[in-house]
Amino acid sequence: MDRLIYYLLFAFHSPWTYKSSPTRIVSLEKSVEALPDTIDHQTRRIILKFFERTRMSGRFRFRGIDPAVERKAREIARSWELAVPQNVLEKYLTLGLIMATTAYQALREFSSRFCDGTPQLHPILSHLVSELSVIRDHYSSYGANAITVSLLDFFNAEMFARDEGGTQVHGAQAAEYVDYFRWKTGLGEAFAAMIWPRALFPETRRYIQAMPYASQFACLANDLLSFYKEVRAGETDNYVSQHAAIRSQTPIRSLQDIADKLADLDEQVHSLLGDSPEGQAWDVFAAGFIECHLHIPRYRLKELLPECF
Repeated sequence: MDRLIYYLLFAFHSPWTYKSSPTRIVSLEKSVEALPDTIDHQTRRIILKFFERTRMSGRFRFRGIDPAVERKAREIARSWELAVPQNVLEKYLTLGLIMATTAYQALREFSSRFCDGTPQLHPILSHLVSELSVIRDHYSSYGANAITVSLLDFFNAEMFARDEGGTQVHGAQAAEYVDYFRWKTGLGEAFAAMIWPRALFPETRRYIQAMPYASQFACLANDLLSFYKEVRAGETDNYVSQHAAIRSQTPIRSLQDIADKLADLDEQVHSLLGDSPEGQAWDVFAAGFIECHLHIPRYRLKELLPECF
């Protein structure tokens, strides 16, 4: 459900909400040498090598949420009757998020009620429907529709997994399914569409070729940066583990594959967009999306990558 929450207030790590500061470059040379060969250290090495290849750490600029944006978010959230405990609301506001929900029955009926115009079963979802109308003021028709479809895909896949427990993955034949399901649950296309708001980028055709790569980047970046906390929690129901299972390889090998693919995706977007305004917006998004994971406590990355803080 966190992915839904990130989507709803994605603007908290959009280019225009950052407090910018001089670029900070993390020295990686000593960080990756002579590390013990434990799964934690292998995970650390893979992430740092990914940062090194993409020069990602040199693109980090986050120094906290703009106070004006935070004040506005709190003002909006407090004006809504969300039926969410105050401590829960504050928790997500601190992370740049204003909504959270565990109302699974309401979620299960979201798509059908959205399509036929029936009132939603939870106030959070009612406000979500309203926001899906508002986004059309800020994004192109294509972008706004992509966000809406991505959200419906998310609900559809999540409810299937919760109702039926997903499906068993059987060998290499399931490789396409594992990716297919990840793109559904990852909200990647919604994240990608929000990189280029209409006011700044009125011509969709100037960036649409980058959409498939940007969408996958959002999903896989989350997988790379979630792996450490999932290992610490003993979780195996995740993309990295499924990727490994269908290839009969270790999760660490799959984590390396994912990091390599992420770097390739970043390079592909750069090759398509170059140093254009659209390409610069991609740079800000990619760094911001990675860096927001570093600063969200649930990922525990301060334990793994202290030099990035």
